[in-house]
Formats: sequence, structure tokens, C-alpha cells
Amino acid sequence: MELHALDRADQPTSLRLSFEGKALDYLILILKTLFLTLITAGLYYPWARARRLQFLFQNTRLGQHSLTFTGHGREIALSYLKGIALYAIFYGLIFGTTKISDSTTWLKLVLVWISVMGFYSILPLAIWGSHAYRLSRLRYRSIYFSMDRIRRKAFVLQFLLDMIFTLLSFGFYFPMLKFHMTEALISSARWGDQAFTFTARSRDSYVLALKNFGLCLITIGLYLPFAIASRVRFTVAHTQFGDELDFAIDLKAKDVLTLFLWPMILSTLTLGLAYPWAYVWQKQRLYLKVLFFGRLPLERVQQSKDKAAAAEGLGDFLGVDLSLGV
Repeated sequence: MELHALDRADQPTSLRLSFEGKALDYLILILKTLFLTLITAGLYYPWARARRLQFLFQNTRLGQHSLTFTGHGREIALSYLKGIALYAIFYGLIFGTTKISDSTTWLKLVLVWISVMGFYSILPLAIWGSHAYRLSRLRYRSIYFSMDRIRRKAFVLQFLLDMIFTLLSFGFYFPMLKFHMTEALISSARWGDQAFTFTARSRDSYVLALKNFGLCLITIGLYLPFAIASRVRFTVAHTQFGDELDFAIDLKAKDVLTLFLWPMILSTLTLGLAYPWAYVWQKQRLYLKVLFFGRLPLERVQQSKDKAAAAEGLGDFLGVDLSLGV
């Protein structure tokens, strides 16, 4: 069942999410990091990515306090090197099969299958690693976020199993893959020693996915903004922190068009010059639509930082979608 922010009987708390970054500051950051990336033939990109993440989070405020991102480009660069090494291994296996004689065709097929499955097995590790890295380097009120590492193995196995079911069902099982991924990533997140939870039922999520897909087909894509808005509301409304704080977002189809399509058009028409202003404007308007119900149990939150290695660079290297089902 889909929940809407305005359907609740109780009133949202005074806690607000806001973005206070300045477009001019972001433009200067983009130009500086772009210049350094170009003159270093791309070697500076991991540091550029870290700088942009720092800008995003240090200008994000929850109530009276800002978030802080403590990640460094060196960590991301190491993950990129791991990604390159893995790519080299898998492509090497595939290329190596072409050197095998025709009399061992079955061996070629086996090696290709192993290489392909090995490549796709990286995806859940990259998705998990990217989230784990960001959270482990993110803090609020001096308390770090983290991911429950105990759940990582189950996440990877479930993801691979869902991929097989998706292929066997010709794509009809894909909504379940997205649901399981969303549920695992949200329910594995921690702030200090307190957990987030995702309370949605898989049946409700699948029905919503079928409804959105069917209406998009019938309307030749015109329903897409409504589908995106309903999926975002569903995901946010079923996310909780502890047992005292609930979330909601007052997002409608017209907001999807305004917040996502307009900045893209503006940036395109200005050849990217207006991108910093479009980015900041989008963040400011979107964050204001997030609502909180209940209270943030500050007195119960204690520090529990996980310094485990992660894979932000690997996730970006593979072009992984980190949308959490939204």
C-alpha cells in the first residue's frame, strides 16, 4: 500500500532537511577539479569526486547541524585500481578463450561463462561497497553512519539469485530484485548503534511496479513522472530510524518534471554553464519536501564507527545504479 505525506493524521516535526550550498562556490569547485583532472590525464578524478562529495554533505543540514564527509581521494583511487585489475582478469579470461583450438569448444564456453558470471558478481559487491564507504565516512553530530557488515554476504547471494530469476522470467522478476536490494541497503544502515528499517511488503512493492509499468505502456511514457513520484513516496514512507522517527516526502509528478527535467534542459541549453545553479536549486527544493514524523532519539545513539575498507570508486567505475529503488 502506497503512503503519501499528506495522508498522515499526525503532524511532521520541526526537524528539517536543507541544502545551503552556493552555486558560485560549486562552479569554482567544478572548474578547479576539472582543470586538475585534465592536466593529470584523469588521475585527479578520485580526488575530484571526494571534493564534490564533501561539498554535497557539508552543505546538507538536518535541523541545526550539518553532515560531514571525511572521505579522501586516495581511498577512492585505490578502489579504482581494484576495479581495473578485476576488469583485466575477466577480459583476459575471455580473450584467452580465442587462443584455444576448435577441438575444445566446450572449454571456451565454460571459460566465457565463468568470466561473465564473475563480472556480474562484482555488481552487488560494488553496490554494497559504495554505500558502505559513503556511510563510514559520513557523520552527523560527531556520530558516524555505517553498514552492518554481517549482512553483506546475504545481500550478495540474494542479489545473484535475483539476477538468475530475473533472466529466467524474462525480466518480470526485476521488481523483486530492486525491492530486495532496497530493503537490504536501508535495513543495513546504521547511525551510531541505532538501525534504519525498511517496513514495506514485497507484494505491495511488486503491485506498485506492475501498475507503474502498465500505465507507462498505456500512456506511451506520459505516466513516467507519476510512476517516479509514487515510487519515491513509497520508498521514503516505509523507511524508519529506530522505532521513533518516520520519514515521508511530499513529491508529486509535477515536482519530478520541475526538479529533474528543468535543470537538465537548462544545463543543456547553456552548454553546462548553468549546471551549478541548477544543481543547487534542485537540492534546495527537493530537501524541503522531506518530512519527519516522531522524534530523533539522540539520547540513545552511541558511537559505533566501522572503518572497514569499501569500494566507492569501484561502484562508480562500474556505473552502478545506486538509486535505492527510487
